[in-house]
Amino acid sequence: GINAEYGLSTRGISFNLSEQQKEIEETTRKFTQEVVIPVAPHHDETGEYPWEVLRGAWDLGLMNTTIPEEYGGLGLSLLEACIVQEEIGYGCTGIATALGGNSLAESPVILAGSHELKKKYLGRMTEELLVAAYGVTEPSAGSDVGATRTNSRKVGDEFVINGTAKIC
Repeated sequence: GINAEYGLSTRGISFNLSEQQKEIEETTRKFTQEVVIPVAPHHDETGEYPWEVLRGAWDLGLMNTTIPEEYGGLGLSLLEACIVQEEIGYGCTGIATALGGNSLAESPVILAGSHELKKKYLGRMTEELLVAAYGVTEPSAGSDVGATRTNSRKVGDEFVINGTAKIC
């Protein structure tokens, strides 16, 4: 019935992971134990970017996890993406940040991009290992997106952007 379909018991909501979520957790935990933890001290000490870890994670499908299937991604839920991040973060929070950083740049495209924009940019993220970024820092706002003052206006066939960037 509907209770089983939505993970509900007769007593209320179940917070147990589904079988798919358990598989994601186990796969990510194994990757963390075998790949992340052994190299974490090296990356912490040297500050070297963990390309080899990202390559392994990308190959395994542990990057770009919320890109919809329509654009080549796994289309995981936010809970499932959090499971991946939590397991990687257990091994090294720095590597988890590098691995999950793409989602910051992908989320606005997933939420508000046109089909053409999604196909172009999200598709690229699933075709090869890439690192995405976006800029939101201003001198008076820091990284507080709600406090940014940069704006744009359409002038003829072009957009004029007015604002100041802060280069860190």
